[in-house]
Amino acid sequence: MRMRRLEAASRAALVGLARRLPQPSAIDFAAGAEPVRVLYLRYDRIGDMILSTGLLRAIARSHPNVVVDVLASPENAPVLLGNPYVRSVIVADSMYLAAFHRIRRERYDAILDCQIFSPSTTTLIMMLLSRARHRIGLAGRGIDAAFTIPTPRSATARHYVEHLGSLAAPFGVTDANWRPEIFLTPAERAEGESRWQAGRRLLINISAGKPTCRWPAERFAAILGALRAHADLDVGLIAAPGDAAMAEQLTDARFLRTRSVREAFALVATADYVLTPDTAITHAASAFGKPAVVMFPRNRAEIWGPYETGGAAVASTEGTLQSLPVEPVLDALTGLLLEPVSHAP
Repeated sequence: MRMRRLEAASRAALVGLARRLPQPSAIDFAAGAEPVRVLYLRYDRIGDMILSTGLLRAIARSHPNVVVDVLASPENAPVLLGNPYVRSVIVADSMYLAAFHRIRRERYDAILDCQIFSPSTTTLIMMLLSRARHRIGLAGRGIDAAFTIPTPRSATARHYVEHLGSLAAPFGVTDANWRPEIFLTPAERAEGESRWQAGRRLLINISAGKPTCRWPAERFAAILGALRAHADLDVGLIAAPGDAAMAEQLTDARFLRTRSVREAFALVATADYVLTPDTAITHAASAFGKPAVVMFPRNRAEIWGPYETGGAAVASTEGTLQSLPVEPVLDALTGLLLEPVSHAP
């Protein structure tokens, strides 16, 4: 409680400081004008970066003179490899010192706050120290005065990517395809293809970053046992390194060990169907247009579920997947396997 009060007081002080800073004129998007350099702050999780790629695409396409850079974490920076809508990725070190120095040196025209629900004190500090002419963030979170352009949230936003899409409004974009996108090299895709055997391809991810999103091993085993009835199905498992032992014990499927998140993306891209708990693999499936069954704790599916792709969200009645039984997951997966195989790129 004391730490929360201290953080709230820190944010209030930063907002007060922002009120005393000069208020610049509107962003100049005129043809032939100098490049409008934009920095997007996204130094958190892999899934959040995947979901941001639709916003980055929309901003980069909004005007010919807009260029977009991203401040990323070491974990989520690989999401942007090969992304043609991002000019440069600044990878934040643990203390942010090198990142702060580079951001101040660049003197961006606009800097975007990626947080769409609760404000972040660290993000506010970065925005104010950046010396960017414009600070853009979603309005209605108690820190509107910290922004030169507080942006109203779209009244129709439901999914996380649609809430993020509101940040494109200052660039003249109010309606766009917000679907996420990951760019693989031909070599990465070929490596993914090489891991599969004959038949339809089902990729099952057994790992999740949050304890509330972890599903017990014996329930995955029950699913795999039921899938024996599908003789034409090639089932591959992926898992985080800490769950490798668990994956190896699930003997009704092949464990497709991955050395990097990019290898996992390649397996999603070359699969026909995906089963996963609520984690970054959900959003990778959306990026590659792969139908997925995703298991969610209660009240998370609408905002974090698969976006514009087939499949189903299966929700627990509690705030953890520990209470989610096998039957509804198996029913959803059986329905998924009736869908035609997708060959989306």
